Amino acid sequence: MFRRLLIKIVLERAIAFEEGAYRFYEEALARSAMSDTSALLKKLLAGELLHRMKLEELQRRGDVEPLTVSLPRGAREVEALSEEWPPLNPWAHKADVLETALRKEAEAYRFYKSLAGKTGIKAVRDVFAALSSEESAHVEWLKEEIKKVSP
Repeated sequence: MFRRLLIKIVLERAIAFEEGAYRFYEEALARSAMSDTSALLKKLLAGELLHRMKLEELQRRGDVEPLTVSLPRGAREVEALSEEWPPLNPWAHKADVLETALRKEAEAYRFYKSLAGKTGIKAVRDVFAALSSEESAHVEWLKEEIKKVSP
């Protein structure tokens, strides 16, 4: 019972994180100052929506309990995930917005990668590994975009 509740909390935090990411990118897309990065922001929006759908499907399946198996001695715990995305400062420079997104996407990458290594169920591991890989791609996209807009 406790393990199932713990996993429910982990998935709810991950879903809230993805919702926060979606709202952050949606607000950034609405800013006229971000118009030349709109293609990237639209890709990120679509990615975050897809991530939420994958997490919700995993939550519905209910076969994620083994994520809380005992960790070997000396193993690291699951990376922390802060569900809160910072509010978008309307006066922030485009590079600052992208840097914030980069930090949060890197956090999500570490979180999903950590979870992928903690489960014994292949289907669950595959979902978290796929999310990790997708977040890694987001990190790379953001790095490239930051190079374009940084002085």
